[in-house]
Amino acid sequence: MSKPLVLGANSFIGRHVVARLGEVFVSARSGALACDVRSRSQVYELVELLRPTSIVNCTGVVDSENPSLFYDTHVAGTLHLIEAQRSFVPNSPLILLGTAAEYGPAPPLTAEDYPAQPQTFYGASKLAQTQLAMIAQSQWQLPIFVLRLFNVIGPGLPKHYFLGALGRRFLQEPRGTVFPVSNYEVTRDFVDVRDVVEAIYLVLQGAGSAGIVNVCTGVETSLGTAGSHLAQLAGQKIIPTVAEGEGSFRVQVSRSAGDPQRLRSWGWQPRYTWQQSICDLWESLCSTTK
Repeated sequence: MSKPLVLGANSFIGRHVVARLGEVFVSARSGALACDVRSRSQVYELVELLRPTSIVNCTGVVDSENPSLFYDTHVAGTLHLIEAQRSFVPNSPLILLGTAAEYGPAPPLTAEDYPAQPQTFYGASKLAQTQLAMIAQSQWQLPIFVLRLFNVIGPGLPKHYFLGALGRRFLQEPRGTVFPVSNYEVTRDFVDVRDVVEAIYLVLQGAGSAGIVNVCTGVETSLGTAGSHLAQLAGQKIIPTVAEGEGSFRVQVSRSAGDPQRLRSWGWQPRYTWQQSICDLWESLCSTTK
């Protein structure tokens, strides 16, 4: 019997998707169902073999000095998936993960129809992925959903994210250490990874119509506020600083918060506050050091 296929199953979000959905085909860069989305032949062979009831693509590149890696993964990889979907499972929904970085500088609360102006190679490659997906949806009538994620946090957050890196620094230093953090007043819309997974689950259950949907809370929180909450849990302290240095976080957008109304109309409600997400993040970091 066929079932959903989760690509990038070993990623931060992918692991949570697999845990929530249960009975799925699990694919990563290695293993029994190994697949690199940059390889057209690998994608075609996998989709033709499994004929999944849906495809959730959690594959992605977040941190790289090589722009071509973003485009090879997010654009070429997405095209391979769309073509395989069209060839073998045209009625199976394809879920792609977009990002708030596609919008670039935008006034909170940012809705899905706001003109996108990405400021990074990452954001630009993700916008290209979205545009490709929407053209395929329109011209080929394929059920393709782009879930435009805002700042995802929660247990297991990797070290290349601000709070993930900060939490790991806290574990390495004695209690009471003071950490300078630049961009203290920069704001983000933090959404828990488990709430992201619930949005994916809703789509797989038939909620909403194909297209772009923000996955966000509509709550604007500064990096300083979020970092201070994590510091309090760790018995540490952070202070604002103008100079770039350890503990700093380089950003291109000073304020960010999304409009969640479309997703809420599908029956989605966030279950986790950003405070609870950070508590669970800290607990997960502590558990890995025991």
